[in-house]
Amino acid sequence: VESAGDYYLVVEDAYYHSTEQYAVTLNPFSAGISSETESNDTIATADVLTSSLTAQIASSSDKDYFAITASSAGTLSVTIDSDADSSYRDYYTASIVNSLGQVLSSKQFGDTETLTASVESAGDYYLVVEDAYYHSTEQYEVVYNFIA
Repeated sequence: VESAGDYYLVVEDAYYHSTEQYAVTLNPFSAGISSETESNDTIATADVLTSSLTAQIASSSDKDYFAITASSAGTLSVTIDSDADSSYRDYYTASIVNSLGQVLSSKQFGDTETLTASVESAGDYYLVVEDAYYHSTEQYEVVYNFIA
């Protein structure tokens, strides 16, 4: 969607008909970006992560920083889905750090991974994604959730 406005979803039967119920889920992007901006290589230049976005490690020296705001004590949960799709090679290192850069949680992976960190207070935290042992220029999607 390129602009604000009213949008509608139409659901109708096809060749066959069913009276079974179905669910519709809307995952809106709001007040944020849908893909990373460069240069987001430091805490000071971090992109704001409000729900989800798409990013890429452009080179082996690239680091992607995403700012996450916790509204209270709780759990930060970030799922990263890599297009590299490798369960046996670690292409990425993802870390959740505090505003001082201290690591709260970190994992290496090459496929889809969920990273969580418990935070004791409201404040700004950061997701850092960088190369692991291997390098991939494939895109990855980040989905963020905060549980108070």
